[in-house]
Order: sequence, then C-alpha cells, then structure tokens
Amino acid sequence: MSSNNNIWKKLKISECAEIICGGTPSTSKMEYWDGNIPWITPKDLSNYNSMYISKGNRNISELGLKNSSAKLLPKNTILLTTRAPIGYIAIAKNELSTNQGFKSLIMKDGNIPEFFYYLLKYNMDSIKNLGNGTTFMEVNSTSLKKLELNIPPLEKQKKIASILSSLDDKIELNNRMNKILEEMAQTIFKEWFVNFNFPSEEGKPYKDSGGKMIKSELGAIPDGWKVDSLSNVFDISIGKTPPRKEVECFSYDNKDIKWVSISDMGKSGLYILDTSEYLTPEAVSKYNVVIVPKDTIILSFKLTIGRVSIVIEDMTTNEAIAHIKTNDKKLNEYTYFYLKNFKYSTLGSTSSIAQAVNSKLIKSIKYIVPRKNILDNFHLKVRDIFNKIKFNQIENQKLDSIRDTLLPKLMSGEIRVK
Repeated sequence: MSSNNNIWKKLKISECAEIICGGTPSTSKMEYWDGNIPWITPKDLSNYNSMYISKGNRNISELGLKNSSAKLLPKNTILLTTRAPIGYIAIAKNELSTNQGFKSLIMKDGNIPEFFYYLLKYNMDSIKNLGNGTTFMEVNSTSLKKLELNIPPLEKQKKIASILSSLDDKIELNNRMNKILEEMAQTIFKEWFVNFNFPSEEGKPYKDSGGKMIKSELGAIPDGWKVDSLSNVFDISIGKTPPRKEVECFSYDNKDIKWVSISDMGKSGLYILDTSEYLTPEAVSKYNVVIVPKDTIILSFKLTIGRVSIVIEDMTTNEAIAHIKTNDKKLNEYTYFYLKNFKYSTLGSTSSIAQAVNSKLIKSIKYIVPRKNILDNFHLKVRDIFNKIKFNQIENQKLDSIRDTLLPKLMSGEIRVK
C-alpha cells in the first residue's frame, strides 16, 4: 500500500503560492528609474534560456517601487508572463521586480520553486487556454489562482526538480563555456585583424615589429591584403518564404527540411542545429527555395540586422537571411567574426537602418581579404574552439531532448522517483 508520503494531490495554485502582479513606474519621472532594483519585462525573457534570472535591461529606484504597483519580489519567486505573450517563465535569483505583464508566484509551505517551474512548463497549454481579451490575450489573477494541478509531497518535488534541473544545469554550463570560447576566438580575431598584430614570418607581431601598411578604402591595412566586395569573394543567395496561405508548404516534422528564421538565429548560438518550422520537399521544389549547404555562414539583413550563424547541415531560410557560400571552409571562422563586427549602420542612408538594408547592399559589403597564409593560420588557431562550441551545442540538443522526454513522465507520475 502507498503511504501518505507518496500521494499526489490536486490543488489550486492559490493553495501553493501567493500570486503577485507587477507594475511600471511613471516613465515621465526620471527619479523612478536607474536605481538598484532589477525590473524584468517579458522582452527580457523572450530569448532567455536559463532557469534563473537576476536582472533585466532596466532598473527602477526605491521611489519608483513605492509610487507604482510594482512589488519587490523575494529570491526564488517564479516569474510567469501572463500577457503579450503568455508563457515565458524564470525564477528570481535575487530580489527584483517586474512589470504588469507578469503574475509572479511566491511559494507557500515549503513548496519547491524549481519543481513548480517545471510543473508550470508542463501545464503551459492549460495556462494559455485561460487567456482572454480583445487587444491581447491575458490570464487574469483569478483564473490563475483557480487552476488545479497535481502536486506531489515536498520530498518528491525535490527529487523531480533535482533530476530535471541537473540537465538544465549542464545545458547552462555548456552555454557559459561556449560564450567564453567564442570570446576567446573573438579576442584573437581582433588582435590579428583589427590591431593587425598577427604573427609575422619572423614570429613577431606584424604591426609591433614595423610591418608595412598600405592605404585602402577602409583605411590602412597590411601589405599584401586587399579590399573587395562580399559578392566577389562569395556566392551569395537569399532565402524565400512560400505563400503562407498554402499551409501544406509548412511543417513541424523534423524529417522535413529545416527552414531558418531570424528568431531561430537569435535562439541558436553560433551553429544552427534546428528550426521552429520546416518546409516540405514539395514546397522547396515548387517555389525554388535555395538549399543552403552545410557549413555555410548565414546573415540576417531585414528588421534585425547582423545576426550571424553557421548551418550545421543542408537547410533553407526565409527571405530576410543571406547565405555566404564558399568552397573554402577555412574562410568561415574569419568571415563569421568579420560579419559579426561589421558596422551595418554604414550601409543605410536613412534614419531607419532596418528598412534601408537590402540584398544588393549586403552583396556590396566591403570585405578585407588577408593573405591566404594568415587566413590559414587563423583557421588552425581557432578551429578547435569552433569544434568545441559545436560539440557543446549538439550535447545541449540531446540534453534538451532527454529533459523534454522526462518532463511529462515525471509530472504525470508515469515515472515514479524513489
């Protein structure tokens, strides 16, 4: 027979947590802003992959907190966006506040925040179904408080949270490692190709040892280097979106052809491993959608300009993304950082650079071409860093899959933890 310690109970959220609404201080009062209290908005969580959050893009002052409906939330509060959009979630790593787009949960009676983080994720469809409204969908406090969920005893909450968070901890560790690795490669890039202190044939830094510089349209560059347009060095193509009204063109089946959006690039990291949507082979054929070869650099140039990634296999993209193709893959690492550091504001002649850039301007980007031996040496210097980043991203994809497989089984009680 089961003991009471194993019984899951159906409880309302209000029985497990206190629900707190956020708020926004008056934007006309300068003294309400730029204080020491982190203030989180849904935008801060839009591309956020970590379980915990400590700060957003803005802070408010104690005066702003006092004179608005914003509340100071304690560490371990669960932050849940309940409008525009519904469903972003994180746990406060420290005291902070939120805007009115959140209903935050302060746990009662020792309930485990990490367990409820996963529980809410598992039940997110039910939460979204509570939304109503005309201008935008919103889940109100009353509806959220009344939502009933199956809750295990505290000891099982701890064990389930421990299993799932161990996977997320490893994912976050890999993400932090990749950030450091990319920064290391970026530092080498800037030293070699911005400061021009790459190793000379004598083994000394080129510029420091008096290496000859020549004039170019982009300023002084080392002797033997040249400036060309991007389209003269690379084969550049542009993606395509089949007509949205032809719903049969689009798919969520990962057996179909991956179709990269700018949003996918924002979420992925250096390499694109997967996409949120796919195109059917029939759609790719019917609308002559360009296939982007494996290991090609892609660049976003509409609305969000300057996101750069590398595709890990043959894929397609939408029309806001350019494909920088070459048979010489030793150029990839240099070109990736060159495009990451390029000042895209120089391409537009209007105040709205997001509207000014088009594929013609992308093809005309001025590209500094170093001597081949320098490019080859840079490739040898950083290729292991890029390979380690790729390995970590692939491992994270596997860990994501394991966690997402375990989550419903643990939350439904199909898998019982001992």
